[in-house]
Amino acid sequence: MNLVGEILRVEFVDHATGPETIDFVAVGRCVFADDSQIVLDSWYYPDSMTYDDNVERFALVRSCVRSVVVLRPCKKK
Repeated sequence: MNLVGEILRVEFVDHATGPETIDFVAVGRCVFADDSQIVLDSWYYPDSMTYDDNVERFALVRSCVRSVVVLRPCKKK
């Protein structure tokens, strides 16, 4: 499934200092996805996938992802 453009809720395990990892959730528009990572913009321009200093972008390592839910399917052109 091509996730680019979809609004996603991604549950993942984050690293931490100490003996335990931390469970997190990220929500945003997927701008890139492959076998090794999912890249989400959580603060972005509504009509553009452009990245600049105003965009909040996060890369999540797939091996740490526990679940991916499409919250709002995008309209594919």
